[in-house]
Amino acid sequence: MDTLRGSAILLLLLWHASSIPRQFGFTLPGWLFLLNEIFLPWRMPTLMFLSGVLLAGSLKKPTREYYIGKARNILWPYLLWAAAFLAFYPEPGGALSNPVSWFGAGYLWFLCYLFIYYAVAPLVVRFPGWIVLPTLAIAALLMPWTSPQKVLFFAVFYFGGHYLKGAIAWATNAPRLWLWLGLGISVGFTIVSLILSAQHLTHFFQFAIVAVPFVFVQILTSARIVHDLDARWSATGVVRFVSWVGRNSIVFYLSHWPAILGACALSSLLTDDPGLWIVAVCFAAALATGCLLARFNTTPALSWLFRAPRFASPARPAATAGSPV
Repeated sequence: MDTLRGSAILLLLLWHASSIPRQFGFTLPGWLFLLNEIFLPWRMPTLMFLSGVLLAGSLKKPTREYYIGKARNILWPYLLWAAAFLAFYPEPGGALSNPVSWFGAGYLWFLCYLFIYYAVAPLVVRFPGWIVLPTLAIAALLMPWTSPQKVLFFAVFYFGGHYLKGAIAWATNAPRLWLWLGLGISVGFTIVSLILSAQHLTHFFQFAIVAVPFVFVQILTSARIVHDLDARWSATGVVRFVSWVGRNSIVFYLSHWPAILGACALSSLLTDDPGLWIVAVCFAAALATGCLLARFNTTPALSWLFRAPRFASPARPAATAGSPV
């Protein structure tokens, strides 16, 4: 799971390293957009699915501990980084004083949605998956408003991860024929996605419910591929690094956008048109910033950026406090 999550995070960094420079007026070739389109339907749904896989373990905790843990580890960093985002990079019509701006602020929408799913999960999982997943999909299909539609769309993958977590184990041990079938379906869907995205110059399957079954196949196929790679090359530096990125995914996710913005701003002062080099510069800046913060994110100086401080209660000294959630 760490390797799969790390792969998705690195692809997210690559996407923003090639999309944010356009906001600074840098010209980039069209094929770069299509290159990222290969992974668009898979990237964020996979992160949602993997979060859903971990839900069962979280629900074993007492209710109070469950919600405090999600507030410390998801809501706190979201509000903290959203405040910085809205202050220095406000959305059109959005500002710190506008309550609507705080819902899914910019690139931080993933954490906002994730907290919503964790908040309602104890109630939702009382119902069987054959009721929950179709209901969410139909609701997303019929929802006329964009933001709620996105929440419902990604909820299909989050709760899909919970209800279908056994499918990961099945996929990693299934006969190789299934792997080739999954690859065939994934490649076919990707080709169609690229053709439609090129024709319409937009992310064609980004929030399309019709794509959900194909994306589930992509997720399970990628889980099998990563499992086989881990079995062969888990000791190599590259696989260990990708897994480490996955274990520190929230650090890379939170920090990559400001790092890329800084790289773009500095590049715009030095040159008018850096060409494709700007993508490499932005990706390197995001990766280096994430690595540095992840390396020291447990220190008192930096830990508050990624999880709420744990204060000792009068009845229990800080030294005896439990481990972070």
